[in-house]
Amino acid sequence: MAIKHAAITDPTGVTLTGCLIHEKRTRIEDVSAEVMDNDGSFEAGKSIRKKTTISCSGEALDTLSLPTVGSGTALAAKPHIDSTEQVDKAEGATDVTIEMHYFAAGAGDYA
Repeated sequence: MAIKHAAITDPTGVTLTGCLIHEKRTRIEDVSAEVMDNDGSFEAGKSIRKKTTISCSGEALDTLSLPTVGSGTALAAKPHIDSTEQVDKAEGATDVTIEMHYFAAGAGDYA
């Protein structure tokens, strides 16, 4: 297995200055409403929206500048920043993690 050394690019709409992203995780969830009949069996449902959560982690440089927690509109072009974390390590190294999310339209009715 080859060893790769490169940084992953910033998620769309988020500027991370002075940070080498080594891992980016994307999770997509379906937010839905479901209806049961009188016997409790599934009857119908509707996919209301999709929630995409992105978590980026990497290494901080001396020029580190992270977006403000709570900023962003929760749209794909400008995700909402949920949290940032910095972990100081030995020999001056710092690990950085940032989590964000945005919403998109759901798939509609299903049965």
